[in-house]
Amino acid sequence: MHTKILVLHGQCAYYAFRTLTPIIAECRDQVKFYFLDAPMIMVPVDPKAHFGNATDAQYTLKPVSTCSTPTTCPSPSQAHRAWFKIDDVGRDSLPGIEETWSYLRDILKEHRFDAIFGFSQGAAMAEQIAAMLERPYLFPMFCQNGVAPHPPLKFIACVSGFLIRGLKLSWEADSKSKAAIAAPEFGFALNTPVLYLVGRNDIVVPLERSHIFVQHSKFNRVEEHNGGHFIPLQHKWQKFLVSFFLNPFAEISSPTPSLPAFTDEDFITPRARMETYKTGRALPRAVDDQDTSYEEKEENPHLFSESDDHRSIYSSPPDTPYIETPQLLVMEVEEPMASKYDIDEVGDLLSWSRPDIW
Repeated sequence: MHTKILVLHGQCAYYAFRTLTPIIAECRDQVKFYFLDAPMIMVPVDPKAHFGNATDAQYTLKPVSTCSTPTTCPSPSQAHRAWFKIDDVGRDSLPGIEETWSYLRDILKEHRFDAIFGFSQGAAMAEQIAAMLERPYLFPMFCQNGVAPHPPLKFIACVSGFLIRGLKLSWEADSKSKAAIAAPEFGFALNTPVLYLVGRNDIVVPLERSHIFVQHSKFNRVEEHNGGHFIPLQHKWQKFLVSFFLNPFAEISSPTPSLPAFTDEDFITPRARMETYKTGRALPRAVDDQDTSYEEKEENPHLFSESDDHRSIYSSPPDTPYIETPQLLVMEVEEPMASKYDIDEVGDLLSWSRPDIW
């Protein structure tokens, strides 16, 4: 029987499908990827704006999205969609996420999946869904009457993801979130095994937020690439991802490139921020953990430690209005050039941010 994986996109279902085409082809019939559009569509008001912010972009909810039923082959679409909007004031609330919860709850009631793969906002949603399915009694807004709409997942894979639950929901270090989902009890360590793919030069989800994301799981594998906010698809990464999806708990050779032998002063991002986890370890299977008592703060004090707040002026949240240029690729030493899929991704990003130059 093949493995069924739900894919939660960063831009839209069709774009995710096109990006993952080489992975899908190599997995053949052993793994089936199902794509789904987010219910929220971003509508630009000023087409000459670089990225859009609260004044030049609107977020509207569509009752039926282009791809509202999981499919292995989504229809072509140029739409830019979102699973939620990050509040421009305080960045500690997520407008639209309640509608997304309802939307995904109905999907999961009707369809069964072994795992979820997510990129960017999709990765954040994948992690939150896994948490909701683990402890349905904590999430009545998603699990009606304390009953989960879907069994717990076997694993999830998160690329360029970030946390949207618990005390670390807020993107501003000095902000106090008003959202209910930000209560301490929602910040427990995930029992579902997680693969994290982190971009060392990601300016959309900075490294300290990736570190916080990883710290909220008990069983994980972390891999890093030298690029930014995109799914790495150079040959060694394609090989790794195919092997992982075919057998996620196997001993698979790590594609993470070694760090250059520079001093801390030679790094844009201090090396200390790269040492909070180990890369290249096989993904461990989850231990059956039925203890529902809330002991995470005592068992895992690092989850809520004030020391995790990096007050760097270089920290930028996803969808930040302050980034003036799109995230471009950073070539890895081992690869002479990026794959054509990565180049396509940058082209699409540029066409969205600066339609007047295409």
